[in-house]
Amino acid sequence: MAKINQVRKRDGRVVSFDKTKITDAIFKAAKAVGGSDRETAERLADQVVEVLGNDMPLGAIPNIEDIQDTVERILIKNDHAKTAKHYILYRNERAKIREDQKSILDGKATKLPFSNNALQVIAKRYLVRNREGKVIESPEEMFMRVANTLASVEYNYNKSDEQVKEFAGHFYEVMTRFEFIPAGRTLTNAGAPTPIVPNCIVLHPQDSMEGIFETLKNAAMLQQAGSGLGFPFHLLRPAGMIAKKSRGVASGPVSFLRVYNNAFGVIKQQNRHGANMGVMRVDHPDVLEFIHSKDVEGNINNFNISVGLTDDFMQKVKDNNPTQWVCEWNGEEMKPRHVYRDHNGIVLDIKEETMTAREIFMEIVSSAWQTGEPGCIFIDRVNDTNPLPGLGRIEACNPCGEQFLHDGDVCNLGSINLEKFVNEGKIDFDRLRYV
Repeated sequence: MAKINQVRKRDGRVVSFDKTKITDAIFKAAKAVGGSDRETAERLADQVVEVLGNDMPLGAIPNIEDIQDTVERILIKNDHAKTAKHYILYRNERAKIREDQKSILDGKATKLPFSNNALQVIAKRYLVRNREGKVIESPEEMFMRVANTLASVEYNYNKSDEQVKEFAGHFYEVMTRFEFIPAGRTLTNAGAPTPIVPNCIVLHPQDSMEGIFETLKNAAMLQQAGSGLGFPFHLLRPAGMIAKKSRGVASGPVSFLRVYNNAFGVIKQQNRHGANMGVMRVDHPDVLEFIHSKDVEGNINNFNISVGLTDDFMQKVKDNNPTQWVCEWNGEEMKPRHVYRDHNGIVLDIKEETMTAREIFMEIVSSAWQTGEPGCIFIDRVNDTNPLPGLGRIEACNPCGEQFLHDGDVCNLGSINLEKFVNEGKIDFDRLRYV
């Protein structure tokens, strides 16, 4: 009788033989039909090993199918028909799943417990493809690519090759156990030709033609990588203001909001784009035009918009203060204005309005009720908790709003799956701390 020391996996790898896995599979099938005797499962596993040893030529290595076929024979021979039926059905189900995986992953497979729907999302958005568009890495290889890239940062802190390899192993472990998963940009871009791993970025357009379009260029490249962006459009001068360099008049921040929106729409057609947030403070003279910029369905469809509400404004709303609300630009007080444009966006007229804070607030409420936009940012409260005031005021956030950022600052997202740390009703704080 040949001694079984090794087994050939479906992917061709040869690994050490472990009888416990046969016992576990038999016991799992037995439990599914009401069985509870693990000793019987162990005895049946011994028979499987004995039959394999008798059937296999000396020196031959059985494959997974050989072992599973033998398990079926032993279960039926010992009159465990119900267990055999469940084992066979489970085996057929797993075979179908593997075929579905190969179809989704262009011949690749995974041992990780992803549903087919999850695999389709992963294949479409995160796995590396070749020039012909074929998937060329498995989910496990994706996680290893990410783990190696994240760990390689430790070289900047004088870590050795062995230490970096150890860090990569830790990263890989927590990801493949689904205890921690980085966000999409990290999964897609870490170790890939586009090395942009942050999901969220805030960019401040400078109040000049060069500054506006330099920011748009940078934003377009980040959009192409899939990052979400936030822009404080109140940094741009109001419509109708003199533009000294051109000796013309400014078209206003909402006009450039539309320019950015159209540019991002072109990038979206390439199936690679992120979400965008446009912000304007309530004390900018063009705030009324901004509030109503999405009133028409389909307008500015590549942006969410939010009005930055100040403490002073909200106090006046709360008190129903009857005084008119005064906006400001570069130290000059101005009334809020309605900006009227033709179908090409050319300014036709600008009309100043005498309005209280509550009246403006009701404009926000009415527009939000009709279209869901704009949202609100309590911008003074944000800056009360500004963790880096030395870098200046915070003016905007990305569309998700989980992290307010300075100009050029980024947010690297990831999720800890708390469910994985609960065991028998108690939280494993040691493991959570490690992850």
